Amino acid sequence: MDNNMLLEFDNYVKKFDMTNEKILYKYRHSYRVYEYAKDIANSLKLSKDDINLAMKCALFHDIGRFSQIKEYDTYIDSKSIDHGLRGYEVLIKNNFINKISDSEEEKEIILFSVLNHNKYEVEETSNERKKLFANIVRDADKIDIMITQNLEITDNKGFNKKLLDDIKKHTLSKNQGVNTDIDLVLRIICFIFDINYKRSIDILFDNDFINYRLNELKDYLTNEDINNIKEEVTNYLREMKLC
Repeated sequence: MDNNMLLEFDNYVKKFDMTNEKILYKYRHSYRVYEYAKDIANSLKLSKDDINLAMKCALFHDIGRFSQIKEYDTYIDSKSIDHGLRGYEVLIKNNFINKISDSEEEKEIILFSVLNHNKYEVEETSNERKKLFANIVRDADKIDIMITQNLEITDNKGFNKKLLDDIKKHTLSKNQGVNTDIDLVLRIICFIFDINYKRSIDILFDNDFINYRLNELKDYLTNEDINNIKEEVTNYLREMKLC
């Protein structure tokens, strides 16, 4: 991708306090998501221009996080703002989006991807290209969270059993039902039910994602629950022909 694009991103982020661990984490997260999006786009055999577009969408997907952290000192949207919407607004403000692309189609796709990356599901659209790039970004974002986010369980306040039902139903969990450390781990496991591409699954399993997360839960869930989760994930991947 054009180095000027990376410079635009860096110049924006470096207006914020780079000694703030939350800011630095999201800065590094954005670059990891950028690399995962490149990997996924390559696996789909997209054109060079479309691979670059996927990387743009990914790099800027969390651009709303930085002002969120500055203003609210939290990543939790329910306690602050919708960071996808804030990212959309940041890109619109002062014509920032025009610095990222000269193409009207690309601008629409980038804005759509940023706005939809953190939603429960992608907004309905008949535009297949918008859906494609939004799904690439959603996969790349979830991969990094699933692999790198440290969710060490520091309490034993139990868990919401509805999350186990979500795993049985092979569906994402909604944020409203997530209240404890154990809930957070279960919710991240549910991310796998919103993964779109085989390459994304391969990356997760190359990093031993499921065993890593289940190991976090072994002292808090029964062996039966642990085995059931692993079986449900395996069955889902077979059904979707993703493994």
